[in-house]
Amino acid sequence: MRRIPVFKKMKGIKKIDAYEGEIIENKVKRLTENKEPIKDAAPLVYTRKADGVLPQYNIRTDKWDLVQEKMEPANRQKILKAKGLEPTRKTETPTVSPDEKGAPST
Repeated sequence: MRRIPVFKKMKGIKKIDAYEGEIIENKVKRLTENKEPIKDAAPLVYTRKADGVLPQYNIRTDKWDLVQEKMEPANRQKILKAKGLEPTRKTETPTVSPDEKGAPST
């Protein structure tokens, strides 16, 4: 068996154009002078105190149960497919053709 050099195999590598970011001090100065809102922030997640910390936002929650619940339908379909049975498909939203008058326009 003959070895092929790595650089000959990598034909799909393309150059990435680099750019210089804005310095944080300049950005803060620009935002305060122009009174612009801060747009690049993570969404805030608030829950009511009565609800407590939700499992999907709690870092101490064991996520195995949450993932297992989501994977059960997929596993059932795989088992039915392996047995040769057709899995039942559920349609929750009614399908309306776009020619009908009751269909919403986009």
